[in-house]
Amino acid sequence: NQSQSAFVEVVFDNTDRKLPYQKDEVSIRRQFANKKDEWLVDGKHVTKRELDEILESAGFGRSGAQSSIVRQGRIAEFALMGDAKRLDLLKEVAGTRQYDDKRRE
Repeated sequence: NQSQSAFVEVVFDNTDRKLPYQKDEVSIRRQFANKKDEWLVDGKHVTKRELDEILESAGFGRSGAQSSIVRQGRIAEFALMGDAKRLDLLKEVAGTRQYDDKRRE
């Protein structure tokens, strides 16, 4: 039984302090091992949701006005999805879904 693992790490220039860290560079790492995802910001474990919030605060992600990250396969999925799912995706893009998520907690 062979264990498989992989990781990717991106180092952001944070001299403009858009990310909520008082450092000039911030690293974000995603690692996958034993069928489990882990997310780290500067070596500290964070949840996927915490990472999304960090990236959104800097203008990246689901509701970022400066840029948007569209996951692979999402465009074709949008064309084929029903009305309820399409509405959920539009809420995500508009940036209002995060408030719905927090309200449900």
